[in-house]
Amino acid sequence: MVDEPTRFGFVYATLPDHPEQGYESFIVSNVDGKTVFEIDAVSRPGIPLVRLGAPVTRLLQRRASDAYLAALQAWVSTGDEDP
Repeated sequence: MVDEPTRFGFVYATLPDHPEQGYESFIVSNVDGKTVFEIDAVSRPGIPLVRLGAPVTRLLQRRASDAYLAALQAWVSTGDEDP
């Protein structure tokens, strides 16, 4: 968890026996009076079989990130306090 005066968010990582190894972070920062939302995702195959599906996995990760950003943009545009 990140809880600083100008940054907050969270990071999660895969468990040791997961088919992929990696992490994903979601951080909101205040940079020069502007709100910045960052998603950082890093992964690699944890087992050889996953290497075969790498192109599909990358596509699914991209779609998930795009969905996160679309949901955030929709929430911001409504001006609601609660997500």
